[in-house]
Amino acid sequence: MYKMTKPKYRRLTPEEMELLREDFIHFLVAHGIDSKEWIRLKEKQMEKAEGWFCLFSDFVLEKALSRVNYIEHFDGVSLKCFKFDVDRVLLVVLESHHTFDNWQDMKSHAATHPEVFSVYSSDKLYNKDRNSEIFQLLDAGGLISGPENYDAIRQSMEKMSQE
Repeated sequence: MYKMTKPKYRRLTPEEMELLREDFIHFLVAHGIDSKEWIRLKEKQMEKAEGWFCLFSDFVLEKALSRVNYIEHFDGVSLKCFKFDVDRVLLVVLESHHTFDNWQDMKSHAATHPEVFSVYSSDKLYNKDRNSEIFQLLDAGGLISGPENYDAIRQSMEKMSQE
């Protein structure tokens, strides 16, 4: 194993590691580490054992992040919906000058008072790799979502451009 002092994303929490205990055991076995070797590593080479925790954390998070296609971020005045394509991230935004307690209130208000909202879109190529950008948005408070709100805002923009 190569030396790894910290994970690419983050180390799994003790609670997450407990939930993935069996997977971690299989991961170690697949890398030639049986239970006796693991006990020895933890007792005598803690840095190396920590490296295996980090490697497993990256393995799990990389797999989970690769499945994410949409993220939303609501901040009271806007809903930002991100769509992750192969080479770029697409963004659509619904924004108001009013502050809302939750997305549902904002959505209801947008349906009855569309004149107080702005919608816009943007896209950019990934600065880092796709999964790192997804992790960064999640770490900043974004939530994994489906395509519904992204598609609704995109359709609203298309409708407005036809008028």
